[in-house]
Amino acid sequence: WEMPASLAEELASSSLLIVKGDANYRRLVGDRQWNPLTPLRDVLRGWFPAPGLILRTFKAELAVGLKEGQPEEAAKADKDWLTAGKYATIQFWHPKPPRSPPPESRASRSSSPNP
Repeated sequence: WEMPASLAEELASSSLLIVKGDANYRRLVGDRQWNPLTPLRDVLRGWFPAPGLILRTFKAELAVGLKEGQPEEAAKADKDWLTAGKYATIQFWHPKPPRSPPPESRASRSSSPNP
């Protein structure tokens, strides 16, 4: 996965990139057989420089960013769920880690007045 620096710089200034389709999804994740529970953030880290909305209908045996139990649940419903073209995913990617919640204030931790 190598992206020319000039393209990465241009994309980094985007507010949102929309990636659509199975072939583009496979390019995005390197067309590798990831564990489907691997977080999308771990796959795209340092490679995709802008926020992205990723729309994909499963048509190849490849998935990332699924929640615990989702692959098994889908397989119970349809053994060919990854390739049948009947299941889809919508994923959001942001290159910056999520913000931590603000620290709890002193007043909310204690009901006694501060000196």
